[in-house]
Amino acid sequence: MVARWSYALLLAVSLFTAVITTVSLNRPDVVTPGELESAVMVASLLSFALTGAITIYNPGTRWQQLRGAALALESEIWRFRTRSGSYSGSGHMDSDSEAAEVMLERYVEDLARHVLESGNMAETSLLARFDGIFGAPRGKKASLKYRHGQLSNARVDGTFGQSNRSDQASSQLWSSVAFLKDSALTKELQGTGVRKILHNDHHSPLTADEYLELRVRPHLAYYQGRLPSYARIRVWHETLMMATTIAGILLAFLGYASWGAAPAAVATVLTAWSKFVMVDKKLQRFSDAITSLDSLIRWWRLLSSVEKANLSKISQLVGGCEMTFQTERQGWVSTSMATHLLDAAAGSDSGTGLDEKRRKDKNQDMMPVGD
Repeated sequence: MVARWSYALLLAVSLFTAVITTVSLNRPDVVTPGELESAVMVASLLSFALTGAITIYNPGTRWQQLRGAALALESEIWRFRTRSGSYSGSGHMDSDSEAAEVMLERYVEDLARHVLESGNMAETSLLARFDGIFGAPRGKKASLKYRHGQLSNARVDGTFGQSNRSDQASSQLWSSVAFLKDSALTKELQGTGVRKILHNDHHSPLTADEYLELRVRPHLAYYQGRLPSYARIRVWHETLMMATTIAGILLAFLGYASWGAAPAAVATVLTAWSKFVMVDKKLQRFSDAITSLDSLIRWWRLLSSVEKANLSKISQLVGGCEMTFQTERQGWVSTSMATHLLDAAAGSDSGTGLDEKRRKDKNQDMMPVGD
């Protein structure tokens, strides 16, 4: 959000400078030369201040590093909870738990070290905010800094909002179990008549059906919910671009060519903002992810109950879904003009490489194939 607002303010200052200069040159009675000089000086100072703030705080790179690390860690935790891939061990959900925990611990330590080094977080006071290493943090508000339920009054957030802790959220979650109408879990619950709620406590082992409900379903809803808004933004951008072009042509035709700099400046700002938000790339990434997840889910539903109990099939499902999420995440990193454009002002490196370090395992080959 900080990176978005920083770049938006820079574009707004540039547009203001171009427009007021055009007005002053054509209507000196509206904006006098003295007023123009003052306005340009203020705009230049504001632009200098914004550039300095970007250089100091480096919001683009930090945002990309922290968000990428959070998503990578979340993906690894789901692999750990389903005991798939490198966490599969001997093939039983509760076996080799100590070895799996040690493996996850090493991954978390490597990831934290990577974020501190590449995101320049070690040069900030971030770590001073977490004072609960030796006991409860000081003050009730201090506990709110912890976002994963470590403490009794800590928040429990996830990528897609608050955890389903309330009765209302639990009721809504139960109503969504229709997604698993063919699963063994739902049939078992229906047979007993017990209204058991799928509760995401963020650490307990999960079956494949629970993984689909708690992990894949929210991602699908997220992707599908974003597509319409991104499509509308793309249409509005193209419409405004055509409008500015037509405005420039009309001004030149009516003998006001000197005013053509104003619509040209608007078109430039629109183009720069379009490259910043990368709506076209987001539409492509989300569409590809939805297609891949749909293929994986259909493949899973065609398996028999015996095949669904096979750990290799579970690993194929979880590995395929997580690879889809990872591919979408890596596409976001490689096409993120937000970081590239802000780093041009900040003069920093935005490379991440969050997942490449330990992706040399069999999860790379877990996309399901026909039997």
